[in-house]
Amino acid sequence: DPSHYASPAPPAFDPAGFAARFASLIRNTGLVIHLASVGLVTEGHLLLEDVLGPGKTSRARALASSVESWSRIRFTSDLLPSDVTGVSVFELAQA
Repeated sequence: DPSHYASPAPPAFDPAGFAARFASLIRNTGLVIHLASVGLVTEGHLLLEDVLGPGKTSRARALASSVESWSRIRFTSDLLPSDVTGVSVFELAQA
């Protein structure tokens, strides 16, 4: 079913609500990741890449606790683009 892959319609923009949520986002995550927050609210993508141990997952969780919808993808060497974006399969009905 193609509608399974469709994104829901975005809610109506509420400037006051946006400002309150953005302030909460900055407060929860700290100024250290201010630019990451800007990328998030501009609907960009954020890749946290570093050696083991500096707190990438903790920072991602702090960001996620301030927004309603989020997802995390753990990249491995066998991950394919279709694993992230999904695929559409066309089935030709047999008569």
